[in-house]
Amino acid sequence: MTEDPGPLPPDAAPPERTDHDPAATGNPAGRTAEGPGTAPTITPRTAGVPSDRRWFDGVLWLWPLVVLGLLALASQLFGAFGVTAAGIAAVATIVMVVGGATFERPTKVAVLAVSTGLIGVAFVGWQMKVLPDEPVRTAAAVASVRPSATPSSPAELVAMLNSGWGAGADLRSADLTGQSITNAALDGAHASGITLIRAILDGGSLAGADLSGAKMAGVQLRGADLRGAVLAGADLPKGILTDACLAGANLTGADLTGANLTGAVVSGVHIDGPAARAIIGWNTPSESGRAACG
Repeated sequence: MTEDPGPLPPDAAPPERTDHDPAATGNPAGRTAEGPGTAPTITPRTAGVPSDRRWFDGVLWLWPLVVLGLLALASQLFGAFGVTAAGIAAVATIVMVVGGATFERPTKVAVLAVSTGLIGVAFVGWQMKVLPDEPVRTAAAVASVRPSATPSSPAELVAMLNSGWGAGADLRSADLTGQSITNAALDGAHASGITLIRAILDGGSLAGADLSGAKMAGVQLRGADLRGAVLAGADLPKGILTDACLAGANLTGADLTGANLTGAVVSGVHIDGPAARAIIGWNTPSESGRAACG
């Protein structure tokens, strides 16, 4: 038994605490640094961008603009079929890229299979003419075209053309020999091989029309707008195109013997040398000719 030393003198110092004294270490429970009672160390999260962020995540807001531009371009080049196919491909691409880091392989395969199937359906629709691939026309052209209108006689066709109908229309089998079209609006018309012998279309609008191989001997197109029209191989002897606008037109291989182009605008015209030499009044644009170009 340890003998009790008795009470300490008043001026005596308190006993020195050792490192093993729980009170001295600040751990009243007597827990060691590596014991089960030690509180877990919490590493603070770093605020801001997650470390797994991909380089293109910061520009995802641009994707809707890219998709809209793609659809607009497809509509101009390939019509409804182009818009449908481009839309399916764009949606599938966005889903695969955005969700590529989280989707499992079966999901990715399913997205690819569905998008491929939808594009296949669109292709079948194009083959069956349900989805046309013709470029979207301007509002003015669409308003003037009546694709379902089928004239029962040449007189009815002339009446329709005089009313302003004809932009973008199919006139490849039309025979307008000697007819007078006072309000010709044939912009973008499909009229290759049309017969316009001695026809009168003064002041008409035929910009971008396909008149390749047309029979147009003696046709009158005074002050007409033929910008970008295709007249390749057309038969145009003694045609009257005074003060017309032929800027950018294609006259390659056309027979222009004795044709009168006095005052016509012919900048950018594609033409053979012999054909140009057969023209009367070549390359002398007038104010009326410039006016015909709009």
